[in-house]
Amino acid sequence: MDRSKLGMIGLSLGGLVTACAAGRTKLPAAIALWAATAHMGERMHERSTPESAAELEAKGYIDLRGNLVGRGFLENALQIKPLQEAQQYTGKVLIAHGSADQGVPVSEAHEYAEAFAQCNPTLHIISDADHTFNSQQWEADVIGTTVKFMEQLKGSQ
Repeated sequence: MDRSKLGMIGLSLGGLVTACAAGRTKLPAAIALWAATAHMGERMHERSTPESAAELEAKGYIDLRGNLVGRGFLENALQIKPLQEAQQYTGKVLIAHGSADQGVPVSEAHEYAEAFAQCNPTLHIISDADHTFNSQQWEADVIGTTVKFMEQLKGSQ
C-alpha cells in the first residue's frame, strides 16, 4: 500500500474517529470529515434525562435512538478531545457540513476548521443540508466534493 495516497472519510461520530486517528497516527495523507461531531461526550451528557440515568443504572446501557450505548462508552466519551488531537495532524483536510444539520451544529465544522488550521483545511458548507445529506442534490454535492478532494492524492509523492 502506498501510504502517501491513503485517505480516510468519516460521517458524524465516524468523523470524530477520523480526526482522532489522523491526529494520533499522522498516517492518512488526507481526511474528509462529514458532519463530524466535536463534542460528542458533552452532547450525550446534556441530553441525559432522569429516565435515561435510571435505565443506565438498571441495565448498564441506554437506548440512544436505537443504539445501545453502555456506561463505559458514555464515561469515555467525555475524555475524547478531537479538536486537540486534530492539532497534531499535518495532512490535507476537507470538512463538509450541512447548514441545517440538526444533529451536529454547523458551528462544530468551524471549530474543526480552526483546530486543523495548520493544514489549511477546505471547509465546505452545503446550504440547507441535514445531518446525513438526505437528498440526491446534497449527497451528490458531498460525494463529488470529496472525490475531487481525494483525487489530489493521485499526483502526490
